[in-house]
Amino acid sequence: MSCLELVNKILLEHMYLEEEIEVMRVYRTNTKRWENATSGVSLPRPVHVHLLRFTDKEYDLCKAASKLRDNLCQEANLYISDDVSKSVREEREKLKERHLKEFRSRDDVVFAYIPWSVPASIIYKLNGESKLKSFYLQPKHANNS
Repeated sequence: MSCLELVNKILLEHMYLEEEIEVMRVYRTNTKRWENATSGVSLPRPVHVHLLRFTDKEYDLCKAASKLRDNLCQEANLYISDDVSKSVREEREKLKERHLKEFRSRDDVVFAYIPWSVPASIIYKLNGESKLKSFYLQPKHANNS
């Protein structure tokens, strides 16, 4: 089975997507089998998928967690994530730990979430306002004046 066939099978049979997603490119990481440093066990190489539309990516990422949990494909767990740098992942985690709960608990905030965007931010909407607002962590190199 080719990588493209595997991706289409996952999207249709395991994620139950109703709309057809157009895949631009799909490939496996060009390395020898990965090895887990702590256990020494060989891990399968990740499959990288580039979609034609950004909105399809957002849709897939939203659906992935709920549809793939406990839904094995060829006796393996599936994980879908956004391919971002370690620093962006760390910023998202800091936002979640330090600020997201605070935003969600405010009476004047209708909703707040951390989107799959770069740079990492919290998007929120205030009561009575139509525009979304963004909250970013202060960059380390910014002047605090």
